[in-house]
Amino acid sequence: MKFTVEKSDLLKSAKNVERGVPSGVAPLPVLHCIRMDLDDSANVLTLKGTDLSFGVETKLKVRATSGGSICVNAKLFTQIVNSLGDGAITVEVVDNNKKMKISSGRSNFEMRTVAVNEYPAGQKFNEDDEFSVDSKSFLNGISKVVSAASSDQSRQVLCGVNVTARTEEDTVSFAATDSYRLAVVDVAGLGASFGADTQVTIPSKALDELVRSVDPGKNATISVTISSTAAQFRVGDTTFFTRLIEGTYPTYEKLLSVEEKYTAKLDTEEMIGTLKRVQIMNDASAVIPARFDFSDSELRVSCSKTDVGVADERLDVHLTPLEEGDEGDTVEDFSIGFNPKYMVDGLNAFGGEDVVLHINNELKPVLVTSEKVPDLRYILMPVRL
Repeated sequence: MKFTVEKSDLLKSAKNVERGVPSGVAPLPVLHCIRMDLDDSANVLTLKGTDLSFGVETKLKVRATSGGSICVNAKLFTQIVNSLGDGAITVEVVDNNKKMKISSGRSNFEMRTVAVNEYPAGQKFNEDDEFSVDSKSFLNGISKVVSAASSDQSRQVLCGVNVTARTEEDTVSFAATDSYRLAVVDVAGLGASFGADTQVTIPSKALDELVRSVDPGKNATISVTISSTAAQFRVGDTTFFTRLIEGTYPTYEKLLSVEEKYTAKLDTEEMIGTLKRVQIMNDASAVIPARFDFSDSELRVSCSKTDVGVADERLDVHLTPLEEGDEGDTVEDFSIGFNPKYMVDGLNAFGGEDVVLHINNELKPVLVTSEKVPDLRYILMPVRL
């Protein structure tokens, strides 16, 4: 194998596939490698990285001298390429495929290689099952809910986004929950693309990487393939593949009907700024609740810690009772607590639009909605004060 390529192109591709390489302990030592396959007849280099559950593959145009396949340590290879000056890089495998030489200008590196027969074959997908979706709509739906997915690996089924496609309604619902919060968004115009009613749970890690990889300003399509155990997403020359999460996703539809006694309209940007300031009192050892104290004239948001101090901020926000009382009646003072990070995550999902809190009491779930983003619903469990 021997080829020449611009540093910027190779570095971008190497960094892309390195996202699929495990950063900690790997099931197999070879998974710490990037696999490279060079087709010298087409001048195309394919790079791949995977941890068996998730992986990234990208194709890159190069000037090939001879083809072949090899594996090299992903972290070291990327560091070497990154260290080189701008311009052309030449990569050559020598010594009976046991070494790789990387050179640019007066710089020369040599690193050990690993035979490709040790690298896992990976999931195979049927090309006939591939369909396309609008990237902007698809990724917008994912980005609004993915932060609500759980990171607790002991509850695997909650560590992903549940995707439900309804072809007749031409709608896809994206839902995520960690049991303390629930985010659901319905995106119109996507369901028919799936070809059949579909419900799968896709790991949040894979979807996070997919969202990061696509320029939100570009109108593009994502080619999707879903099998019984895995999913694949192809964007341009890069492909993401992931195992699906097994198990039945919790039924969440009933949770969206929240009993409410009061509503409170919030300026989203103002509230996010307030929460970020008052939660400075938080530390890594424990989450300090953000206390919301409503009175008939304002809302006081505060975080306090006995051995640290108190931070509070006052806003012109009022509770509005749903049942009309006599003229001159005022709302009784009311207090409720929230995990500040979860509240900020939820508010960010509405893209800066004003939101409404639908509140029953200090112990029951609170629903967050927005007139400008009617298809998104965010439910947050209060924290005991």
